[in-house]
Amino acid sequence: MFSRETFADLLEGVQRTLLNLGEDPALASSQIHQATAESLIHQGREDLVQVAKEVPRSAGQYASGAKAAFLKWWRESPVYGLISGKVDRGEEVFVGQAEADRRASICAGCPHNVIPAGKGWLQNWTDGQMLKSVEGRKTASHERLGVCEVCSCELRAAVWWQADIIATTTRDAKFARHLPAPCWKRKILTL
Repeated sequence: MFSRETFADLLEGVQRTLLNLGEDPALASSQIHQATAESLIHQGREDLVQVAKEVPRSAGQYASGAKAAFLKWWRESPVYGLISGKVDRGEEVFVGQAEADRRASICAGCPHNVIPAGKGWLQNWTDGQMLKSVEGRKTASHERLGVCEVCSCELRAAVWWQADIIATTTRDAKFARHLPAPCWKRKILTL
């Protein structure tokens, strides 16, 4: 349908537009294909639309595919991009030990700090990616930290991130009003 060059140009334009709209640019390719198929069907050219065949897969294949999709999602996420960019530019990604300990102490005493029981594989995997991002750093309160009930942050990782990373993980600054008054994240989001 499209030449390789034309599709690459179109893909780049749609990705840029999605990014400007605050949406995931990884969706560009599927959106182009979907819009093209809908247009061809509307024009009466169903013969040009290839229907994807359902291929039977085992549970293991589904799990492997899901893990690959989530890894791709993580690597294309704004947080991963911001962290990688800072590292590439030689900028500091993490706060110092004293600040991380201060933040962790606040979280450890907060009623919204919950240690989830029976987390599913997706939540375990996501939390694992967050913990990997802080490269093994631990606070004095590390063992008492879980997930924030209000913002869903993996607290053992979040306490280490610089303010700009925290702001990126929380898209809506109005969200800060839902955080308790002593919350260090609330103070960052209302600056």
